[in-house]
Amino acid sequence: MFQFLEPHAPLVTLKVDGRDVQVPAGASVALALLANTGGPTRYSPAAHGPRAPFCLMGVCHECTVEIEGQGITRSCLSTVCPGMRISTETGNGTL
Repeated sequence: MFQFLEPHAPLVTLKVDGRDVQVPAGASVALALLANTGGPTRYSPAAHGPRAPFCLMGVCHECTVEIEGQGITRSCLSTVCPGMRISTETGNGTL
């Protein structure tokens, strides 16, 4: 399981799939998901295989989620904000 290296950073509360999650301020959404979901963040549209954040730098697009209802977003390039709403398992749409 992942854990945060800076335990003294102030915490912010997010909603991930309707569940409250606390993470350090300034963390990426991908890191927040890796540390708190314990499973895939989406399923591939073709094979429906489980997918999760991989490269953590915006190249692979495996970390896509819906943030604040704004459609598919790469979670590794987004910073958490207090009260942010994140929906996982939206995939990349249909083929």
